[in-house]
Parts: sequence; structure tokens; C-alpha cells
Amino acid sequence: MAGLPTAYENPEWVFAYGRLRHLFAAERRFLERNGNRLATCTLLDVGIGAGRTTLHFAPAVARYVGIDYSEEMIRWCRNHFPASDQTEFHVMDARQLAFPDHTFDVVLFSFNGIDCVPYEDRNRVLGEFFRVLKSKGTLLFSFHNARSVRHLYSLQMPRNPFKIPWELRRRKKLRTINGPWQQYIDKNYFHIYDGSDDFQTRVCYVAPHQQWQDLMQLGFVSVQASNLETGRLIPESQRTTTTDQWIFVETQKP
Repeated sequence: MAGLPTAYENPEWVFAYGRLRHLFAAERRFLERNGNRLATCTLLDVGIGAGRTTLHFAPAVARYVGIDYSEEMIRWCRNHFPASDQTEFHVMDARQLAFPDHTFDVVLFSFNGIDCVPYEDRNRVLGEFFRVLKSKGTLLFSFHNARSVRHLYSLQMPRNPFKIPWELRRRKKLRTINGPWQQYIDKNYFHIYDGSDDFQTRVCYVAPHQQWQDLMQLGFVSVQASNLETGRLIPESQRTTTTDQWIFVETQKP
């Protein structure tokens, strides 16, 4: 599918993603807070990869629909999750969803998957989510914070000292491919090869205030933000200045 990375068709990457079983803290907190409500909901899980979120969300909802643009990822999910009337998987591009308006109570696009889409198509994806959500429906997604770029370029000291040479190579390759971090610091969004999938995937980073603005213009309301990894809520007063690397968003269609 045009403009999307091809690394996720690689069987080795599919197998590696198939080993991921955990939820991030923000995802787990949402599931815990909304367990009773979700039991009657229809959920669209976008960019499911090898089913990391399927494992946790499919049993929690009345109907689960998982999609991914990677045929190999969807094949893995169909082979590893039991078929039922309540669970289904489809190969699909989030920029053009093959569902009627007002179909889902919840849409989830996890693990910064939306950042694999070029910014020029980002609002097209979010607009499709708005279209297929029911009134009062919830959208959940996470994204790379453009204000964290300095941290990305800094030395990430590994716990295992034998991995220090790898970390030094990562930083050198990051600068060689993308140039210095200073050129990105004031941008509302930018695209960068940040090391994801061994520097094969070009990732979109977005400033939080730009993301809030885009959501409001599309019609979403009541944006709540938290740190994806820790689940810590980000106060509204800090949403334009936070340097948290991965931001988890919960917002609603009126």
C-alpha cells in the first residue's frame, strides 16, 4: 500500500512481533477503568501487528475487528487466535476503511502505529476514525512526541554493558541518516528514521499542541493525554511542553 513501510511483511519481523504479549500502562489503565462498558462494545483495533492488543481487548468486548495493512501480520493473527462470530481480522489501509459510518464504539490504534503514516495522510486516517465511530464513541491512539527529539539523540545507557557499542552505533547512525537534532526542535511535525525496525521505517513525530489542534478541527472533543509507558496523566497545562516520548491519547466523538 503506497506510502507505508514494507518491513512488516518480513516473516522475521512478524515472528518478533508475535512474541509481544504485554500492554503498556496507559492501555492497561484504560482497560481496567472501562471493563464493564467494553463488554457491550464493538471495537476496531487498527495496526494490530501480530496481535499484541488482540490478546487483551478481544475477550473484553462484544465484537472485535482487527485490521492491519500487512498481509503477513493478519495471516499470523488468523493462525494464532481462534475464529469466532465475535472476532474477525482483515487486511486494510486505515486511510480508507471499508466500514459504514457509525459502526464502532471504540477505535484503537496502538503502539504509535499512526506514525507510520506520513503526516500528509494523518488527518485522513483520523477522519476515517471519526466517520466510523458512533456518537459518543472513543478513539485511543499513541504517538511520538516531537518535543522528545533531544532525548532520542541522547545516549541511552543500556543496563547490559555489552550493549554499549550497539548504543554508540545507534546514535552515530541516527545522526548520519537524519542530521543534527537541532533542526527538528521547533517543528510542529517531522519525519525521521529513528531506529525503528533497524532504521527501515520512517516515523512521523508530532508536537502535542499540533495533535490537539488537528483532533479539534476534525470534531473530536475531550482530549485526555498520558504517558504511554507509565500511564501518568499529563495535565492540560503541560500538554504543549511535555517531553514524554510516547503520548497516549483518549478522545471522543460528540
